[in-house]
Amino acid sequence: MTNNFTPDMFEKLMSKLDVLTATVTAQAAVITKLTQEKSELLGVIDQLNETIKTLEERLNKNSSKPPSSDGLNKPKPKSLRKPSGKKAGAQPGHKGKGLNLMKTPDETIQHQPAQCNSCQHFGQCQACSVSKIRYEVDIQVETKAIAHQILS
Repeated sequence: MTNNFTPDMFEKLMSKLDVLTATVTAQAAVITKLTQEKSELLGVIDQLNETIKTLEERLNKNSSKPPSSDGLNKPKPKSLRKPSGKKAGAQPGHKGKGLNLMKTPDETIQHQPAQCNSCQHFGQCQACSVSKIRYEVDIQVETKAIAHQILS
């Protein structure tokens, strides 16, 4: 058997062998990396399966507690209104619409100092003057019953 390989053919085969070796080495690195990622992902899947199992057990638990006592710690509702910076109540320049009092009250009661009761000029004193007036308003509701009789 004769060997018909020339040195030129031998060089070409060696260069192809080097290229194939580099390709195999690169593919081995990729396979190693993918194997490592696979084992990490399997760990994550195991954790998620445990979480799902725990949540399903909690969901399927037959508890006699009402739903309001399950301890979700909900925050208190907050108003969506933004503060305007104004003080509470009527603003400056607002015309009041309070209770209009009558010009002449239905009844007037005078309260005199105690020392005026023993004075000999009681009721005729010119030095007496009104120092303060206070109004008291009473509202009276009147009930009226009417009987309707049908005659035959």
